[in-house]
Amino acid sequence: MGPRTLALARFSIVTSALVAVSTPVSAVEFLRGDADAGGTHGLSDAVRIFGVLFLGGEPTGCDDASDANDSGVVDIADGVWVLNFLFLGGPEPPVPFATCGEDPSADGLGCERFEPCAAEPVPGTLFFPFHDGFECVRAPCPNWSAFTPEADEPDITGVDVSALDLEPPEEDALLDELRAGRHVVRGFVEETPALGGPAVDRPVADGAAAGSEVFRTLIVHELADEVGERWHIFANGIVCITWPCPSFTAENGRTSMHVSGFDVRPLGLDAREEEAVTSEIARGGWIVRGLLVRGPTGPAGEGTTIVVLELVERTDGRADE
Repeated sequence: MGPRTLALARFSIVTSALVAVSTPVSAVEFLRGDADAGGTHGLSDAVRIFGVLFLGGEPTGCDDASDANDSGVVDIADGVWVLNFLFLGGPEPPVPFATCGEDPSADGLGCERFEPCAAEPVPGTLFFPFHDGFECVRAPCPNWSAFTPEADEPDITGVDVSALDLEPPEEDALLDELRAGRHVVRGFVEETPALGGPAVDRPVADGAAAGSEVFRTLIVHELADEVGERWHIFANGIVCITWPCPSFTAENGRTSMHVSGFDVRPLGLDAREEEAVTSEIARGGWIVRGLLVRGPTGPAGEGTTIVVLELVERTDGRADE
């Protein structure tokens, strides 16, 4: 064994011993390999492991998560394991990896906290909010809509993202994205009375005006773009006189249903790309990940929409062709 090899061996022994003597505080759920507790696996996890080992970085608070190879110690091999998995097709970290869980291995490591697996759920329900495009003379103005899996919420007067603790430029950017229908969020609608009576807000289809006597604000607690399930959507040939029309069929492997449409705005495409993808989905050319929501509401009643959050894979077309 040469001097360089001996030095590395001594370093590994020292760092392993330092980390392995920690005692578990409680049975906290975590994701193995997610060293920076970001809720996903990425390059930053390896950087965090190396930073703690070599640069005096702040301990993560969950040594079990940093023990990517489940060896019972946190050392250079864990960072290498993460990089090998991410970029070289190496094996994934042992459980718990894909979903939160406790450490099945008996070792000296512990986990004091791991926020992505916290037991307390984010309050509220799922919403797909977007701005209707109507401008108002004065507030309160119901010029937002918010579709949910339970019911259409057409009379939202505003969106509040202050609970996300963003910097002002980030908050403004997110509000612009929400106006454009780019996200599914989790939150709740808060009602507060409007002083001075209803306002003249937006024109409706017959040219009249709609007023509101309350502020109905969507309080956003979390971006929830990871929700949804796999759907195969295609036009079914149904022709309707009134709107919304159940002119699409959506299948998810368990059921088949008629829906009134799908919305690809969360994909963030430009106009030409959006037109092309919409046409391809309507022909049955894509399996998508999407959220089934109620809305919009029209003369024919309440419709149903699949909010498309991801294009999963191309298909050969309709399942019955």
